Amino acid sequence: MNLQALANNPAEGTVVTLHYPDNTEESFDLPEMLQAVLAQQGFGTESANGWLHHAPSGYALLVQVLYVDLKSEDDVHCATTIQIHHPTLFPEGIFEYQYAVGKTPAEALNEGFRLWLASDWLVLLDAVAEEQGEYMRLEMTFDHTQPPLKRRISLGNVVYYYEYEPEVSDEAHLCHCLFTHCLETFKSLLQDQRNYAIRLFASRDGMGKTQADCRVNGEAWAEGVEGIKAYAATWADAGLEFRKQYVVVRNIE
Repeated sequence: MNLQALANNPAEGTVVTLHYPDNTEESFDLPEMLQAVLAQQGFGTESANGWLHHAPSGYALLVQVLYVDLKSEDDVHCATTIQIHHPTLFPEGIFEYQYAVGKTPAEALNEGFRLWLASDWLVLLDAVAEEQGEYMRLEMTFDHTQPPLKRRISLGNVVYYYEYEPEVSDEAHLCHCLFTHCLETFKSLLQDQRNYAIRLFASRDGMGKTQADCRVNGEAWAEGVEGIKAYAATWADAGLEFRKQYVVVRNIE
């Protein structure tokens, strides 16, 4: 693996130093903080040159800062990226954003790492595991190549919220999975031979206005946004509703 910061990764720096109005300063070692969060959940890593190496899975992780914004004395907003390399899954590396808030810089940064662990990290581990774990998997075979292209999709759990139960029970509220409802949108990626980590987000308010976001290997993918918005427009009225999901698509033998 070529362990270098990606040129398209906008974050920079593994140590954050904040200078306060009272002429004091505080520094945060991001790899050390992420390593501690992983260790708390039983994922031991080794640190080398700013990278964290998880030997059981083969992943190498680089965490960097995008910004830490002190909105007020007890309101801190932050953004980081975690770059992810794997010798077979992502040898060239991908990256994902983490956004979080907290009362202190440490609280905000740690919250971002905890959210990433719960949503992304566990799915990434499933994607390289030989045996299926707690996440649903789909396997697809496409005959447009020779030999046929075999793909496996690890479907992360859907995080969702709705303001109230819809008056009409529909399929969209029985199954919250964003990816499986938008398979046609992702057909071009499914039939590609590259591996992808896909982040999906959709929302619909009580007036029927929809919003969506789609990131493929950390970068915005407009085609996915339009497909996800079209799906969200079909939801029955539940007031404010949102769903988000993380998915990994990979080749298999």
